[in-house]
Amino acid sequence: MSDRPCPYETAVVESARTGVWESGLRAHVRGCAACTESARVTEWIADVATQLGRDQSVPDPTYIWLKAEIERRAKVENSLSWQRLGTAALPGLAVGLFAAAAMLAVLSEVSAIAIVVSTWLSTTIAESSLVDRTVFATIWLGFPLLLTATYLLVFRLIR
Repeated sequence: MSDRPCPYETAVVESARTGVWESGLRAHVRGCAACTESARVTEWIADVATQLGRDQSVPDPTYIWLKAEIERRAKVENSLSWQRLGTAALPGLAVGLFAAAAMLAVLSEVSAIAIVVSTWLSTTIAESSLVDRTVFATIWLGFPLLLTATYLLVFRLIR
């Protein structure tokens, strides 16, 4: 195989693309292996383009190669970005798992404290007067309503 391309190869590719052949060029293709392969590949690409519904002429092979190279590089970059994202997500995942383990570890203590507070609160409310219960209920219900109204009036208007 020769290192130098055939001088007729460009003309062969153009003729195969357009379908217009000169008699001398057709005779050259029968004797040159590189031009035979170029004509075969160009006609194959034209056939595929026709099967795909393209009525245009076949694009330049350099364009096809460049497009494939750009897509290959984009795929490599995309896989690298997923790798970087996975690496960056590991510390967050570790912190989340640690927090879940800590919550499970202190769950029994938290439930015991909640029971004590609930019992104390029930006893305190039962022993208090109606006025004290009203004040407590107002604070209990009013504070979340105040926070919601503040959010809706102040923070939502800023956006």
